Amino acid sequence: MDRSPRHALLLLVLALAAVGGTAPASGDEGSFGTGRPTAFALRGTIYALAEGTDRLPDFPGLEPIGTVWTTTLNVPPRYFSQGFPGVTDRFEWFAIDYRGAFHFPADREVTFWLLSDDGSRLYVDGKLVVDNDGVHPPRERSGKVHLSPGIHAIEVQYFQGPRYQVALVLSWDGPEPGKKVPFDSRAFSPVEVEEGDCEVTLRLGNGILFDFDRSDLRPDAEEALAAAADEIRRLPWKRVIVEGHTDDRGSDAYNRELSLDRAREVATWLVGYGLPADAIETIGHGESRPLVPNDSEEHRRRNRRVEIRVKLRCGDEAVAGADRWTPPPTVPVAEAPVGEIDPARLDEVLPAWEEAARAWKPAPDVVRALREAGPATIEVFFGAWCGDSAEHVPPLLAALRAAGNPHLRVLLVALDREKHEPGGRARARGIERVPTVIVLRDGREVGRVVETPRTTMDRDVAGLLAR
Repeated sequence: MDRSPRHALLLLVLALAAVGGTAPASGDEGSFGTGRPTAFALRGTIYALAEGTDRLPDFPGLEPIGTVWTTTLNVPPRYFSQGFPGVTDRFEWFAIDYRGAFHFPADREVTFWLLSDDGSRLYVDGKLVVDNDGVHPPRERSGKVHLSPGIHAIEVQYFQGPRYQVALVLSWDGPEPGKKVPFDSRAFSPVEVEEGDCEVTLRLGNGILFDFDRSDLRPDAEEALAAAADEIRRLPWKRVIVEGHTDDRGSDAYNRELSLDRAREVATWLVGYGLPADAIETIGHGESRPLVPNDSEEHRRRNRRVEIRVKLRCGDEAVAGADRWTPPPTVPVAEAPVGEIDPARLDEVLPAWEEAARAWKPAPDVVRALREAGPATIEVFFGAWCGDSAEHVPPLLAALRAAGNPHLRVLLVALDREKHEPGGRARARGIERVPTVIVLRDGREVGRVVETPRTTMDRDVAGLLAR
């Protein structure tokens, strides 16, 4: 990740936008997004394109010039000449790569529609669902994908060619199959979100986390907490405050103790998931801070909750502590290694990547899962020239080393820009995007993570090994 003065200035601009910039609100019709980090949103990385570009670019080969966040892509055809306030004044010859995750509650086939001017593509879990690429007037295309209950990765690639007409609308067939509605990433969140200046509150009802009058987490609470923890990691956070709340039934002293016990239980879970204990505070408010009057069972249910208040870095803080963990720099294509690399000799081939792997602190539960996994082979295809590879491969190697499982064999293969290497293994595996991590058991593929993990690469691979 570039840490040049230009990049530092960009971070400062984005941080100022987060506390009062002029960009449209996230998700507003006609907006590509705002410079303000937003929970359970699509994060769009902006790139400048050469004049005359007529196809979507190879994003790993480009340098970002800004970042926007939005919960919906709902820019109907219109003229566009103001650029991205607070981020960049670019209004032609630019591209945006939006990425995020969403929780789908059902098991069914879903239709997506993608309208754009100019080119766009939709990927779900690394699979191309809609291809609407090229320079063209507003045009809509559709595709279908089968979704199972759980968390899915989503990516929307978009580019704008010559001025001035733009359009980008992502829709799906909604809760009622066949009825087209805008896709809203926050509508799939298991967590209620409230945003303030330099703070995001993630609100979870006690019915999700705890049984009535209990402070031990329900067996099915993990999915909601994992979604909350993953969003915290995506935000420029500096401190987390976990607050417990109850309704007005029971004594004040009992309610305060119960709410504190619940807050501590959630905080303990977050630490086990990998968030640092010294950055988490717990408070039990009992019945003293109701959201609504305790005058009905429905209102009492709403008041029984846990709130995770995420304090964000703003202004100069966003520049000073831009990332708790810094990915290593990419390597120029002409200098990048190609072929199989011994993971134990990574320091000789890619010393900065080795340093980044040593700095990564894997979550204890991920290390435990990797340590307990049965025999398997993990094939890691990456490009040293690729930013996504730099971001996701070192954490995976760090977690595998921490686990020290002798039954896990790791094959590390560096590819060139055409996704080739001398051994031909990448071609045999059908590698089209990097990084791609494949888990095999007894020579048969169990699953793969393509380019962007749903959570972190080490956690996603641990999930594949648990199958």
